[in-house]
Amino acid sequence: MKRLLLITIASLAIMSCGNRGSQDNSSTSTPELADSSAVKTLESFLNIDYEKAFAESDSTSEQYPDFSSDFFSVDTDNREPIIIFVSVPDCSACIASTLDFITTYSHADTELPPPLIALKEGDSDIFDFYQDKVAESADSITKAMLNDIYVLCGDWPSVNNAPDGAYLVYRNRVIAHLPWSPL
Repeated sequence: MKRLLLITIASLAIMSCGNRGSQDNSSTSTPELADSSAVKTLESFLNIDYEKAFAESDSTSEQYPDFSSDFFSVDTDNREPIIIFVSVPDCSACIASTLDFITTYSHADTELPPPLIALKEGDSDIFDFYQDKVAESADSITKAMLNDIYVLCGDWPSVNNAPDGAYLVYRNRVIAHLPWSPL
């Protein structure tokens, strides 16, 4: 799957941002298993004590970006963690990492909602094109996630200045960061 993803990313084309929309996700293909070490790494990242991590994080620290200042108006009492994956939309290695993360996430044992993809400044049509290409050949589980994931596009300083990767957000604060690259 990863070789197919990297081969798919090697060519260039175009698409748009937003919810990919509900499409027919029925598939008779057998789900391909994501790399088990990547799934375990992701599950370890997600399987933490959120309250403890929140208490240990410093709201004034500059260790992690403050996404709330740019595009979140989430109630800080909300106890539902979310994942934000930050990436460059027109960089082939970045696109490969993002789509690999989504593929791995779709096979992880988690009750969290699908991650939000926050694209930095750039040509988001290129990312969208490859998202569709990977979805065409993905197993039914990954295809469903790729087709229904939200992609946020904009020119937000917190996103543009953040290192790429997955951010675990709890109570409107980033409590952990996981850089991601396909193996």
